[in-house]
Amino acid sequence: MASADGTVEGNGVAVLFLRRLDVALAEGNPILGVIAGTAVNNDGRERAGFTAPGVAGQSELIEEALDIAELRASSIGLLEGHGAGTSIGDALEIDAATQAFRSTGASADECRLHSVKANIGNLTAAAGAASIIGCLLALRHGQIPPNAPLVEGAPPTDLGGTPFTLADTPIAWQRSDQGRYAAVSSFGLGGTNAHVIIGDAEPDVRLASRKGRYWQLLPLSADDPERLSGTVGAVRAAVDGTSAEVRQDIGHTLRTGRPELPTRAAALIPVDAASAGGKWPSPEQFHTVPEVPPTLVFLLPGEAVRAPDVALALYRAEPAFRSTVDDGLAIMKQVLAPEMFAAVRDAFLHGRYPVATHALQPVLHLLGLGQHAFLSDLDVRPDLLVGHGVGELTAAQLSGVLSFEDAARAVCWRSQAMAAPSEHTEAVVRFTRRMRDVRLNSPATPTLSRVSGAWLTDEEARDPGYWGAQLGEHGPFDEALRSVVTEHPAAVYLQLNSGTNLLRAAQRWGAPEDSGVALASGGEASDSWCSLLQAVGTLWEQGVRINWQAYAERDHALRADVAPRAFGRIPYVHPSLLEHCPGIDPADLSGRRVS
Repeated sequence: MASADGTVEGNGVAVLFLRRLDVALAEGNPILGVIAGTAVNNDGRERAGFTAPGVAGQSELIEEALDIAELRASSIGLLEGHGAGTSIGDALEIDAATQAFRSTGASADECRLHSVKANIGNLTAAAGAASIIGCLLALRHGQIPPNAPLVEGAPPTDLGGTPFTLADTPIAWQRSDQGRYAAVSSFGLGGTNAHVIIGDAEPDVRLASRKGRYWQLLPLSADDPERLSGTVGAVRAAVDGTSAEVRQDIGHTLRTGRPELPTRAAALIPVDAASAGGKWPSPEQFHTVPEVPPTLVFLLPGEAVRAPDVALALYRAEPAFRSTVDDGLAIMKQVLAPEMFAAVRDAFLHGRYPVATHALQPVLHLLGLGQHAFLSDLDVRPDLLVGHGVGELTAAQLSGVLSFEDAARAVCWRSQAMAAPSEHTEAVVRFTRRMRDVRLNSPATPTLSRVSGAWLTDEEARDPGYWGAQLGEHGPFDEALRSVVTEHPAAVYLQLNSGTNLLRAAQRWGAPEDSGVALASGGEASDSWCSLLQAVGTLWEQGVRINWQAYAERDHALRADVAPRAFGRIPYVHPSLLEHCPGIDPADLSGRRVS
């Protein structure tokens, strides 16, 4: 540097990705730095010649950038200079920077001076961007890099009394209460000058408290099975041995930062790398989405598999589920006897399911509504509703026949009617009378009637007598379910609540084995949560749209570097080879050396 007498050109490109800060924070982009202020001017008229530098123009430029950033020069810890490499140019640049820094009260030796051109040469049009990248790395690592070795052991100009000093070894860059700031100068021939002040990104307070989910759902897609196999392998290798935070970031990136291609598979991995488990799809499990989105059928059973951890795990893990259940419990507390209400509440708070069958009905209803709330947040909504027993009342609420409050009361009344010691007919009459006190509406979503075996009509939905009959009459439900399967051969079936009984019934009538999924099939708490995420992944594989951005809102994860898309291998053979070797299959030559 000391003997430098001219610019050494280099070769290179530099790319910077700019976003508004609020958008980058909202979408979880990793932020390397924040632009605090910029300024551009042209002092060509005041210069002595086309290539001659100008002190006044450079000094005014730096002062303007500091003013826009609302910073004093004492806040700047690193000045990335233009570094022309000439004795006149470098000396005048330091004089201009000294004037600008002193005008805002900077003291001697407060700022480190650096120029990346000493390391990589002048990248001409990319030189300024390369300097910014160097500053971003210094901000990211909290370390000011040394300049290239000084050939003669002395700087090109006297820095004594200036605010600057050169670093010959890496220097730790401590973060003050105001943060760290670096300034970058870039000057062009003819008088165009630019100055940028960059601050480090403040730590996202959301990341310090992020908990994430027990499992990470990884949606993987490609144009064809061959490329998807490559993607699965690459992502699996990228995940192995990583921390919980990195796994959350990888999952977030795959869900919100990748295009959704037609060949799909979903993987499920535990957040804790030390935990056993993880489900990676094999090629036999790949799906190709249909051109037309499938019909989505929600199945709501009237009986449950007594799997205590299902309600408990979802209540603890998902805010939307918990909020819906709490709202329902508040209404049911006003209707149910204290002992029965406690039994219903304990299913969610303590994982203890009621022993009595009739007491399970409010649990089933709230379980289905809570699962629906989670799905609704992801924009997953049914095209058809099929309910059995108390599940038909849940379906009535989802289709808009009953309000949330009235449906909760109706389920409690139905449960009380089934537990009544009096004649069944009297219980039905009492239930019907109570249903006259609620507002009944036409269904907004087609809903199967257990009474008629056909789709619920507007007249039936608004008739209190129908709901009394639904309590006691058992219509041709199996035949009705069969007709649904026949009329919608490409439908996707999703069983809410717990168990798989209605899903298995649909498959007996011809629904493909891979066309349905149950939200909860029982088991350990982590397995219940895993089943819920696996169901979401299966829906996505089948072509159901998932709002991944809504899914990500509570994860507080960042975009991460993940394995790039896998590309298929297509062999190309020079036409001259085919002319001399007719009949050769180009695929047989892939990867081979031909002499």
